[in-house]
Formats: sequence, C-alpha cells, structure tokens
Amino acid sequence: MNVDSIIYQNLEHLLEKNGITERQCVVTCGLNLNYFVNYRKGRTKHFKIHDLMVLADFFDVDINYLCSFKNTRDEFFVPKYKLKQCDEKMLLAAFKRLDAVGRIIVADSINAEIENSKQRKKQGK
Repeated sequence: MNVDSIIYQNLEHLLEKNGITERQCVVTCGLNLNYFVNYRKGRTKHFKIHDLMVLADFFDVDINYLCSFKNTRDEFFVPKYKLKQCDEKMLLAAFKRLDAVGRIIVADSINAEIENSKQRKKQGK
C-alpha cells in the first residue's frame, strides 16, 4: 500500500466521520470538483502537498494524520493544535501578567476564533 492510497483512505474516513460529501469538501476547500474522482480513476497519481494542507485545515487535523496508516484512526486521532504542558504553563503565565483590558482582548480573540471554526465546519457540512 503506497502513501497516496493511505491518504485517500484517511480522507474517505474523515468525509464519512464528518458526514460530508466529496463535493461539499472540494467546493469549500476550493479544489477541482473532480478532485477525488480523478484520484480514483488514476488521472491523478499523487496528492499535492498544498492540497493536503488545505484538506488538513478543513478537517482540523494534523497533516501527519492524513499521511499515516492507522488501523483505528479515531483511537490515534491527533488534534491539529496540541500544546505541551510547559507551553500551556507559559501561555497561562503570560495571560496572568496582562492587565484587565489585555485579558479581555485575548478572551475576545479566542472566542472569535472558536466561532469562526464553528462556522467553517457548518459551511463544510
């Protein structure tokens, strides 16, 4: 089994898991409407790294997840953003050093990003 077939299987799994059609995925990601068909029919032999980056962002997974072979993908799911404990402590310490206005600005930015992420997921479904 080659890497491209593993990537294709992982993409199929993510489409099914998220209840998204191939068409919804490619339209939202700005890819060719026949993106998946071209791969299945052998017209495209390899996935382009830029396309994988766009797809990983769309599904909110790490690009390594798309390229890795897992028998039980959900069990080994790797979130796109994962902080080490030391990084988390550093961020919390920096947040605590902010004044009240700074904390509000950061909290508003986080909430805005959460809402944007929810909207992107809704548009993809």
